[in-house]
Amino acid sequence: MKEAGRPFASPDEIRRERDGLVEGMSRAEALRTESALAVTEAECARETSLGETARALETEYRAEALRPYAEESTAYRRMRLAALARAREL
Repeated sequence: MKEAGRPFASPDEIRRERDGLVEGMSRAEALRTESALAVTEAECARETSLGETARALETEYRAEALRPYAEESTAYRRMRLAALARAREL
């Protein structure tokens, strides 16, 4: 982020500072600022190991984290697939 001209050490820092960054801006200006930050953050995540690490951790821990919610997770997947099929029909 620093190389891109943004003084943030982490995505969490961006989120903590966000309200102060857009304070006093119009809604349109705030949206442009937030969008630019999001793009810069995504580019940095792609260029560093952050994105790869996050994906690896999500893959590793997702099944374990969802285990207590197996029924809900299964129901969600079924409803999502049914909704997708219905949307295609429409």
